[in-house]
Amino acid sequence: MSQDSKQAYESIEQVSKSQRGLLIILIAGFIAFLVWSAVSPLDVVSMANGSVEPVNKVQTIQHLEGGIVRKILVQEGQHVVKGEALVELETTSSGSSYGEMLSRVNSLTADKVRLQAEVQGADKLVFDEAFAQANPQLVTRSEALFYARRDQLLSALQAQQEEMNVRQQTIKEIATRIQFSEERLKLVKEQNAIEKELLSNALSNRYDHLNSLKELNQLESDIAEGKASLAKSKASFAQAQSNLKSIQDKYNEEVNASLSDTRSQLDEGMQRLKKFKDSLERTVLRAPMDGIIKNRYVVTEGGVVAPGGTVIDMVPGKDGLVVEAKLPPQDVGHIQQGQEAFIQLASGEASHYGRLTGTVASISPDTITTEEGEVYYTVRLILDQDFFLKGSNRYKLSPGVLVTAGIVTGQRSVLEYILSPFVQSLPFALSER
Repeated sequence: MSQDSKQAYESIEQVSKSQRGLLIILIAGFIAFLVWSAVSPLDVVSMANGSVEPVNKVQTIQHLEGGIVRKILVQEGQHVVKGEALVELETTSSGSSYGEMLSRVNSLTADKVRLQAEVQGADKLVFDEAFAQANPQLVTRSEALFYARRDQLLSALQAQQEEMNVRQQTIKEIATRIQFSEERLKLVKEQNAIEKELLSNALSNRYDHLNSLKELNQLESDIAEGKASLAKSKASFAQAQSNLKSIQDKYNEEVNASLSDTRSQLDEGMQRLKKFKDSLERTVLRAPMDGIIKNRYVVTEGGVVAPGGTVIDMVPGKDGLVVEAKLPPQDVGHIQQGQEAFIQLASGEASHYGRLTGTVASISPDTITTEEGEVYYTVRLILDQDFFLKGSNRYKLSPGVLVTAGIVTGQRSVLEYILSPFVQSLPFALSER
């Protein structure tokens, strides 16, 4: 073999060795790729656009009676806390009605305390300390009336008692006279019997005997008149005693009737007062929960709010947030409650904020069609946290933020993903029309 041929053969053999090494590397790499693609999982995800919404929908704040706007205290987009005043209405009618009814209720309350004390026969009135401090004039007036009525009753009872005492004294005097006359009558009768015997024996004259008979008749007449007067006086005493009881009974009856009527009026007044108080309190519209003012339908002070009119729309701020995503109808068969999901901001900077995780909470039972003809199912996602982190900065979600949601419906390998177009077309590969 010539020297040139030998060099050419060695050159070809070196090239063949290089090609074989490259081929081995390619085959090994391909096999490694197949192994990796067969074991490496990929999430199967259904994508849907959506927005962040409060768990409870937007709260509409209305006013029952309506009225004239006195003061507007909040602006759209402002954060408010539960109970914070939002809008004030004029209180002309409701305020005066409440004040008048409050005065009426306080007056009836004072009357009730006074009448209860009169029924119980108390020596003084005892008012609630807070009531007494708030209504000193009512307390003073009630005490004056209480003592005046008590003195009037005591005066009437005392006058009747004095009359009874007079009747009782008269009875005693008449009884004493009758007793004296009866004792005198016994003596006169004995004297008359002696004189009669003396007259029969001619030891006395008839004139003396007639005087004795005259005194006897007078005593008997006095005793009869005394007994009649005694009966009349006893009847008068009984009547005076009855009158005394009647005064007290009539007083108690009148007081009990007044107390019953006062209680009835007070109960009615309390109900009306509560109604007026509620109406007065409603002149100040307050936030029913923490949240954000979304829309304000009154823009000028002095404006009119119609009865039942909407004044403010509020987005709840501390009731939690969910994502409401619009799921294409073709994906609904793969979605069920409890599946894992992720969301990211629907903006060009989404990659800077990363993702938030969550789970599927519910799926609407039917499709929703918009005016533009878009058809979708509403899927609600519960988030594990309501903020993104970008470095040390926290981006907190709020209602209305647009997001993109991905719902994990399963997993498959990279190899299955690559081969899926070919596998899906195989059933139709050997058929023709």
